[in-house]
Amino acid sequence: MYVDNYLQNYMRVFFLIISSLFVGLYLMLVPLPFWLDLVRPDLFTLILLYWIMQESARIGIWVVFFIGIFLDVLYGTPCGLHVLGLVTITYMTLKIYRQLHSFPVWQQAVYIVGLIATYKVVLYTFALLTTGNIDLLKLSLTTVSSLLFWPWIRMIMESFSSKI
Repeated sequence: MYVDNYLQNYMRVFFLIISSLFVGLYLMLVPLPFWLDLVRPDLFTLILLYWIMQESARIGIWVVFFIGIFLDVLYGTPCGLHVLGLVTITYMTLKIYRQLHSFPVWQQAVYIVGLIATYKVVLYTFALLTTGNIDLLKLSLTTVSSLLFWPWIRMIMESFSSKI
């Protein structure tokens, strides 16, 4: 009986994690007008960071490694680019996730924006090395919009995860 309840709870959490990540990925892939795409927050990464903080036993370096490979294939980037960025911010999150829980939302948002900036710098550094140009306006605006969206993402995700 105990094993059945544990397995059902595990599957519910797993389904919630997977479905929320797919929603975040879908929202990142939806085409937007140029002016709106400049301020699009990195919703997928915000949702992933939320789950890394909440379910660190289930979402670890290896899971994020395979998510990064999936993103590399999906976006057509060289294999390992998203892996490097996501594994880096996952490691940084796992090092202090216990302290992050005690931070107020605005302090979490400041830390999260640093993680998003780190992820974007990894992606944009490769773009700079290969193409010679990067869009600094988009880099800065998406990072700032991610800062503003973090409290909302956290609130929405906590409302879903509290029902489990």
